[in-house]
Amino acid sequence: MIKLSFSKVSTYIECPRKYFLSYVANLGTGSSPYMSNGSAIHKVAEDFPDFDKKDKTLEQMIKYYRKVLPENDPNNLVHESIGGDIIIDPRFEEKAIKSLKTIYDDMTANFYEQNRVDYEPNIIQREQWFELNLPDGHKIRGLIDRIDLEDENSKDFSALDSNIYLPEHIVDYKSGQSRATFKAVENPLDIKSMQLAIYSLARYKETGKIPYKSSFFYVEPNKNAKKQVGQYRSAPPRTLEQLLKVEEFLNNIANEIEELLIEQKRTGNEMFPTGDNPNCFFCDFNKKCDILSNQQIIEFRQSIAEEKSNSTKLNIDMSDWN
Repeated sequence: MIKLSFSKVSTYIECPRKYFLSYVANLGTGSSPYMSNGSAIHKVAEDFPDFDKKDKTLEQMIKYYRKVLPENDPNNLVHESIGGDIIIDPRFEEKAIKSLKTIYDDMTANFYEQNRVDYEPNIIQREQWFELNLPDGHKIRGLIDRIDLEDENSKDFSALDSNIYLPEHIVDYKSGQSRATFKAVENPLDIKSMQLAIYSLARYKETGKIPYKSSFFYVEPNKNAKKQVGQYRSAPPRTLEQLLKVEEFLNNIANEIEELLIEQKRTGNEMFPTGDNPNCFFCDFNKKCDILSNQQIIEFRQSIAEEKSNSTKLNIDMSDWN
């Protein structure tokens, strides 16, 4: 049985070898200051609705961000503690403050007329974990950042069949400047937007109905925009047929990975090739791929299973694996 997540699926599609090094050889994907800063921003967005009414201000959001950053930055990539004071890299703190402002605006006053009327979002779920059973026994799990209950009398929802759709809006926070294209969010099988389709599938499996809207919310303002605000990029209502195709696609990916693992165990050969268009320059494992041959990777995995040190056996400088 294979356990997937959207990150695992996207990694495998990008490069099966990267998937192997990260999730089979358990070398991890590492961390970065952007991931640490983004995790802290996500934490603020998650907890902000629970702030006392008097504390629901941008200033309190920023204060809370400075409080939770250290636990989301364990490797001190964004901050350091000096004499009990937390010093944050000003470049990342500036990005965080801009992002927090867009989240504050979204949760307290609606500036995004193309998505909903002028009212505070009715958030019914936050950080919602799910685990789906795929047809052949595999699983996919994930975490939905936010689910809003929308007005069922709105023009958009009223045009849909309420026997099929729920007046729910799935929101997934995204930090950074990279955005899925409008064309990508139209297609539930496009890897750049499949995450939203997986979340809709999870809600369908739980409720028997499909959320009528799902969106990425880019919390970092677009540098090229005239108005520096956050941005929703919303997918159209997904059909059940589309969601079942996504489920079939995920099941096929899991079967493919399982078959590669079985064949690798049977033959002793490394079965996870480099992807057709790998972005090796930015890959966490670009040096590791050059260091290890296929056979050395197999021996490395075997040595871990045997709980033996492999540094002498393979004659590898293990500092390269840090």
